[in-house]
Amino acid sequence: MKETPLSNCERNFILKAIENKERLDGRQSYDYRRIKLEFGIDRGCCTVELGETIVMAKVSCEVGQPKQTRPTEGFLYINVEFSPMAEAHFEPGKQTEQANEMARVLERCLRDSRAVDLESLCIMAGAKVWKLRVDIKILNYDGNTIDASALCSIAALSHFRRPDITVSGEEVTIHSVDEKDPIPLSIHHLPLCVTIAFFHQGTYCLTDPISREEKVMDGKMIIGMNKHREICTLQMTGNMLLNKEQVLRCTNIATVKIVELNDVLQNALSADEEARSSGKPYGTYVADFRKVTVKAAESPTHSMSEIEEEARSMQLDSDRMEESEEEVVENVVKNSWLLRIKESKANEAQKVKDTICSEIDEFLTTQREMSDLQQQSIVNNSSKNNGAKGQDQDAKTDTKRKRNQNRPKKKPDTQSTAKGESLDSATSQTKKSKGKRKGK
Repeated sequence: MKETPLSNCERNFILKAIENKERLDGRQSYDYRRIKLEFGIDRGCCTVELGETIVMAKVSCEVGQPKQTRPTEGFLYINVEFSPMAEAHFEPGKQTEQANEMARVLERCLRDSRAVDLESLCIMAGAKVWKLRVDIKILNYDGNTIDASALCSIAALSHFRRPDITVSGEEVTIHSVDEKDPIPLSIHHLPLCVTIAFFHQGTYCLTDPISREEKVMDGKMIIGMNKHREICTLQMTGNMLLNKEQVLRCTNIATVKIVELNDVLQNALSADEEARSSGKPYGTYVADFRKVTVKAAESPTHSMSEIEEEARSMQLDSDRMEESEEEVVENVVKNSWLLRIKESKANEAQKVKDTICSEIDEFLTTQREMSDLQQQSIVNNSSKNNGAKGQDQDAKTDTKRKRNQNRPKKKPDTQSTAKGESLDSATSQTKKSKGKRKGK
């Protein structure tokens, strides 16, 4: 049977609510649903309820032969299966792509990160080792099965006890629980997963999405991390791209949520140990967004009023802590965005300045070229005018010479010359007579 899709009205309503920072179940963007951990009577059996999503994990072990390349290491297998009761479109006995993806993510998160010491599972080097198998079954599906499965599997591994053994020569004796107390597994760290869903191409993000939110999301990022801020695995699915700032923001959100989930896990394990030490078969731990109350599976020893008062006080403390943590995350994100905006503004101002300077340089160069061209044209015009004037003067002089050469020569006037000579003689005689008179 195929999965029933959402209608357009439902899809638009969910996206509009996410834009307004509201969710269908009344949570905030980064809030988890109510978490309940319940351990079984047998060791290594755990059930996790994350809202309406229910996951059960069971750890088993057997003796086998190691790999030839790693003769001193045991094995850790993880198998995920969806029950047909979880959703109508899950078929019995058919392995889905979603189950295979979950198994790969959990193997990278738990086995490849060396959370479980595989060398401690060695019985005889090169001959016999322990083979651990974690079977995860999704009993009810309402979104975010990977976070619930990671929490359930690491809780089951921490709760599991393997039988004690005795080695004599090449013989191995496995003791029952009545003969010797079972031995817990050697676990180095507790990796958990946080799923962050993205909407509107990464503009909006939220944690712990339900099934209807998963149907309208653009993609999701699964971050496997421990409380020491060490990333064990990181996987992204969907048709979208994220920049470095968005990835850092998601890791900061995951850091806060991993600490909360680790507290839930530790409190659940301690509650189960207290219940078993007091003679009760198993314990149950309930957490509403953060730690709210711890109680045994049987009748409670406190009254409901005391539990409610304690829950209110713890809820107030958790709200204050959540507000402070969210403020820290928001301040970090805000500062990063402010720095980014300042850098972009500075880059834009520098670009504008560079363009203005380049335009000014181009204008000045064009002005210089135009002035040079004008001066060159003036010089050329003046030289042309001077050459034309010289040619005109030469032509005029040539014409005058030709005219003078072509004119007839005049004969000298004898009469005028004679008259002139007679006048000169008369004037000289008068001057002489005047001189004589003055002498007398």
